[in-house]
Amino acid sequence: MKIIAHRCGPGAHPEQTIAAAAYSLELGADYVEIDVRFTSDNIPVVCHDKKATRLFGLNKNIYEMTSTEFLSLRHLSDRRYRSHSLDDVLDCRIAPILLHCKVSGRFIYDLLYCLRRHNYENKVVIGVQSADDVSIIKNYNSDIQTLAFMQNHNHYKLFIQKGADVIRLWEPWVTARAVDRIHKAGCKVWVMACNVIRGGIGYTSEKKLHLWADMGVDGMLVNDVCWALEVIRS
Repeated sequence: MKIIAHRCGPGAHPEQTIAAAAYSLELGADYVEIDVRFTSDNIPVVCHDKKATRLFGLNKNIYEMTSTEFLSLRHLSDRRYRSHSLDDVLDCRIAPILLHCKVSGRFIYDLLYCLRRHNYENKVVIGVQSADDVSIIKNYNSDIQTLAFMQNHNHYKLFIQKGADVIRLWEPWVTARAVDRIHKAGCKVWVMACNVIRGGIGYTSEKKLHLWADMGVDGMLVNDVCWALEVIRS
């Protein structure tokens, strides 16, 4: 089972920083997840939230900010760490990456051009929320791996029809039947750990992890990479 560091594996370093990504890969993560949005001047930057409030303390939408404004921000949790553009991450050769697109449509083309400029098309899995975006990516380069960040568990067939390679299931959606159906359609299954009792998004139980492994789940997004690897190896 692949271990994907959710938001680069926050803990030792603030989420989605180059330091967090490098640390998670050093620990043994198979991928690091990085969320991408665009600034007002069309620069791809790294941020999960629509606004900069939670991470950086600025109550403003990312798409309303210039890249200069966004890249001047520092993490509230540790002022030593600054915000990043996608170029920053790729320049540091962080790989492999699950690139979670928080944008759609025309922005996908800009993202693809950025990846090609950095020779990164074979170093990413691109996660999208729209099945049409899978078509855009596959028409651009059919070899680029794509993942469906579905908003509804019934939408997997549409993403598969468009050529998605991986289907992401939220933890409550995971059943042996669902995993089997997706596998039979020729796609892999990655699970987003999300256990309220264990800590919410990015966390799950040892029991669930073993259960998913028995089902044949191909990957899991989790915050604590070290813990997940220890459980899998036990």
